[in-house]
Amino acid sequence: MSTIAVDNARPSAGGTSYSLTSGVAKAWLSYDQAVNSLFGSYNLASVTDASAGKYTYSFTNNMASATDWAAFSTGGADDADQRIAWNSGQFKTKTTTGWGVRTTNTGGINLDSGDGSTSAYGDLA
Repeated sequence: MSTIAVDNARPSAGGTSYSLTSGVAKAWLSYDQAVNSLFGSYNLASVTDASAGKYTYSFTNNMASATDWAAFSTGGADDADQRIAWNSGQFKTKTTTGWGVRTTNTGGINLDSGDGSTSAYGDLA
């Protein structure tokens, strides 16, 4: 198998060049906090169930900045059990080595998520 290594590309007819890695998730996980089970992940060293509605994860390869962007999603057992996922600085501040996630119902009560996903965007260190 051959490997082609490039950092930037542009259309063959000219135009603006762009980074091939910009906007690509540098880490992601799909996690069932209710049973502490990982469905899948990329660039994830560990995930820890800290308490009801709170978990932390650490990266295999660190991010370059603690201010990089993350996307969170979560789901409950049924549509009536709406949940919200977010990074809570009161729980765990984002660092270059990992982040914390808090999942709550719409009333703000911490609840374990049966289907939580997180992805991290930015540059690796």
